[in-house]
Amino acid sequence: MFLSQLTRKTLRERYTIFKIERNQYIHRLIHEGPASCVENLRMDKRSFYKLCFLLESRGYVQQSRHVNVVEKVAMFLYILGHHTKMRIVHTDFQRSKQSITRYFHAVLNGVLRLQGDYFKKPEPI
Repeated sequence: MFLSQLTRKTLRERYTIFKIERNQYIHRLIHEGPASCVENLRMDKRSFYKLCFLLESRGYVQQSRHVNVVEKVAMFLYILGHHTKMRIVHTDFQRSKQSITRYFHAVLNGVLRLQGDYFKKPEPI
C-alpha cells in the first residue's frame, strides 16, 4: 500500500512538472520577444489571438479539460510553419503523438470551416 501511494504521488508530481514546462514552452513560443511569435508560428501575436478567438467563438475548436484553444492552434501553426513531423512536435509540446494528431485535425477542420467567410473566392477571367 505504501509503495502504491508513493508511486501515485511521484506520478502526480511528474505530471505537474510536465504541465508547468509545457505552459512555459507555449509562453516562450508566443511572448518571449517581439518577433518570437512570428518566427515560431509564422503569425504575429494579434493575428494569432484573433484566430484563436474566431475558432473558439464559432465553436469550431473546443477547449478540452487538458488543452486550451491557444495550445491547439499553436501546435497546428508550428507544424505547418516548420513542416515538422508529429514525433518532433510531441516532444516539444509534451503530448502523445495521438493527441497531437487529434488536435491538429480539429484545428484544420475549424480553419476549413472559416474559409467561406475569410478566403477570397476565385473569379473567372
